[in-house]
Amino acid sequence: MSSKSSSSGGMTPAMLTALVHHYAREGHWRQIQTTCKQILKKKGSDGYFMFWRAYGVCKEGGWTKAIQQWEQIKRDRDVAYPTHLALIWANENTELPDHEAIDELSSALRSVEARATPDGKLLAATFSWLTGSIEDARKIVDGLLDNNEGDQVRVLALRGWIDLTGAKTGNDGLKKQDSIGMETHGREEELFQKSFQYFDNALSQKKRDLEAIMGKAKYWELKALSPRGKPKYFEKALDNLDMAIAAHDWFIPALSEKAK
Repeated sequence: MSSKSSSSGGMTPAMLTALVHHYAREGHWRQIQTTCKQILKKKGSDGYFMFWRAYGVCKEGGWTKAIQQWEQIKRDRDVAYPTHLALIWANENTELPDHEAIDELSSALRSVEARATPDGKLLAATFSWLTGSIEDARKIVDGLLDNNEGDQVRVLALRGWIDLTGAKTGNDGLKKQDSIGMETHGREEELFQKSFQYFDNALSQKKRDLEAIMGKAKYWELKALSPRGKPKYFEKALDNLDMAIAAHDWFIPALSEKAK
């Protein structure tokens, strides 16, 4: 198989995770499901990709099915914390909210969080960010940074993405949020600018980190689209996409971003 293939065969968990994260940011819900289904068909049970499959399902309106899928993994310690958050969110957003389930899940949340693994906390932060709970996402990530828990490169890159997009993250992912970074003010502007530092800090520890490189590309793209944007900002965005392609030639989304 070519190293440029985006199918699940021959790809590492880190590669597959990067694809799923990109699809989640861009609002490609069906691609999330397809990728996760391919992985689960080969690997069998895997709480992480079962979580993301359910997320893709609910984003296409399949709330009941997503809840059923999340219920299957809520006792898996690796994903219990984000899954409880997801179940509370999903039950609150259905046409007929299940208040009893919400109360039960909320009561268990503190103990589940206390037992959460660093990867579980990172997934919880990612989910909170994508569903609009920006401050909750920052709080989780800052806890990981302060306590030096988990893969610090991944944590720094996620904090960069959170600050880059902030409250502009919406139900359609990032690709349709054309105003991100264009009319930011005050604290939002400050956080947007600081996001670049988080990406740089991640890359100082791991020069080829894909999430951080793509974050810098998005940063320059959004700067270019701002009222004070300059052509050189687009050039910087393209430079970072070229870096992503050179370092990770299997990551087809970088080519797609460059073609936009």
